[in-house]
Amino acid sequence: PHDKSFADRAFMTGILSLHDALLCKPLAEVTTMLNLPSDVSTALLDRSGKLGDMLTVVESLENDEIDSAAACYFRLGHLSNGKVTAAHVKALRWANTLGN
Repeated sequence: PHDKSFADRAFMTGILSLHDALLCKPLAEVTTMLNLPSDVSTALLDRSGKLGDMLTVVESLENDEIDSAAACYFRLGHLSNGKVTAAHVKALRWANTLGN
């Protein structure tokens, strides 16, 4: 929570995770066009690294795949169901304010 640069890259990873569908272009092409930091690109393309695990957690929760999310909690080391649920609710509240 105290690494602003990492938080910014995590936010960017989440925001860009659906850009292939929005732009109708392969995600590899989108990441190349944007010249993203390597950890963001590998998270988006391979779901690897810490950002990739975090993205997998969010996608798993969105798809109601609790076991897959829990496996990533273990790799990330500092997450619990309570922390992830609280962050998810906070993110959904924030997203709901964007249309207002």
